[in-house]
Amino acid sequence: MNIRSIKATPPTSPAAVIIDDVLSQRLVGRDAIDIAGAEHVCLPFWTGVQSINDRPLASDGYF
Repeated sequence: MNIRSIKATPPTSPAAVIIDDVLSQRLVGRDAIDIAGAEHVCLPFWTGVQSINDRPLASDGYF
């Protein structure tokens, strides 16, 4: 797959309002690299990214 052909779709107007008014406020001051942490504060009911900051959870052999 050619990654240059992947294009991001901008959010819809209602989604942009939620991102700007709600989600962005939850991310202020957080570690930009901690995707799992951002996911937890923005979407606590959904987990899709495993944290590599928590060593007991990292089971891929890199640590």
